[in-house]
Amino acid sequence: MPTRAGAASFAGLRLRARTRYAKCVGLRAPMSVFECQASREHHRVRLSLYGELDIAAAGTVDAELEQIESEAPPHILLDLRGLTFLDSTGLRSLIAADARAREQGRRLTLVRGPSVVQRVFEITGLEGRLEIVEDDASLASGADGGRGR
Repeated sequence: MPTRAGAASFAGLRLRARTRYAKCVGLRAPMSVFECQASREHHRVRLSLYGELDIAAAGTVDAELEQIESEAPPHILLDLRGLTFLDSTGLRSLIAADARAREQGRRLTLVRGPSVVQRVFEITGLEGRLEIVEDDASLASGADGGRGR
């Protein structure tokens, strides 16, 4: 029967082996922490997202958006520049937010994320459906990368 010290070192070996295997087969590194931060800016609310927007984080985004939407701002800006990953559950949260904004006559704009995030929008064909801007300067000028409202 292994000792506690032996069991701990075995667990450490398994973790290192899994990490090496993940790197070899091209899997992502261990999960990053997800954070979101809301701030008021003139007539809009910005929700900045950081880390991985996946099944573990989607509930946090949904709850934060529900809180923001309850205050009925005319414009919600979702800043995706800090995301490192977006899965189908995170995408569902963004699509649902867009649908609610349309129903409530509110504007929802996404600030373009890194290429790994934008690839999800390209593959799903959602770039033309969602209002996506390059950056804050594009937003101020009224230019958008997706559809206009």
